[in-house]
Amino acid sequence: MHAAAKYCSLSGHNLRAIHVHHGLSENADAWAKQANGLCEHLSQKFSITIDCIVENVTLNQHGKS
Repeated sequence: MHAAAKYCSLSGHNLRAIHVHHGLSENADAWAKQANGLCEHLSQKFSITIDCIVENVTLNQHGKS
């Protein structure tokens, strides 16, 4: 993310980050929050727009989404 944000800052591009929130770990909510926080931090540090998308997925009984 840092390298991509720096590249986008130098080239005038925006960045999109996608975090897949699988909910399989007790830490899953914290990881989604951390992803959003990192995007906000890098947006400010490099003066770029970073769209942070948190995509929630669930698995059915057979382990497939």
